[in-house]
Amino acid sequence: ANSLLALVLMLTPLLECVTMLAVQDTRRVSELTTAALSNAGFAFVSSERPDASAGGLLFAARHVFLDSIDLVSSRFSPDLEAQLVRITKSVDGRMQHLVVGNVYAHPTCLASDFIALLSELRNAGCHVICGDFNAWHCSWGAVENNPRGNALALWLAASSFRVAAPFART
Repeated sequence: ANSLLALVLMLTPLLECVTMLAVQDTRRVSELTTAALSNAGFAFVSSERPDASAGGLLFAARHVFLDSIDLVSSRFSPDLEAQLVRITKSVDGRMQHLVVGNVYAHPTCLASDFIALLSELRNAGCHVICGDFNAWHCSWGAVENNPRGNALALWLAASSFRVAAPFART
């Protein structure tokens, strides 16, 4: 949490340029971190792993209303964390909605569990799925493929989702 707070405080001058943040592995988001985001005008939804050992997810956005959508993640591996958030904004007097999934897949998570979670998010009406998938595939710049990357590439080919990622490994 201290490293996330340090990052938020370091980036505070740049936060005026940021509209949304999706953070994985927050390791217990501290009250200071959420206060810094609030002071910068962000609404946020955060969650921690039930065992509080590590992990945690944070989704933050400005100039919108955020609410968390329940996701029954108990069906999935404990090596998967997922958060589903509905973003609502008034556009030309009409309320517009966007549903975003924020995911952390630990490197030991099974590819089949990961794909089941992505399908669950899609079936829940998700428009965007972001996160740290630990899925390597040459299609998005990895030097080698791993089983989760192969499974994700096949899932993407059969869905309307597309990859938007840096071409270099992060």
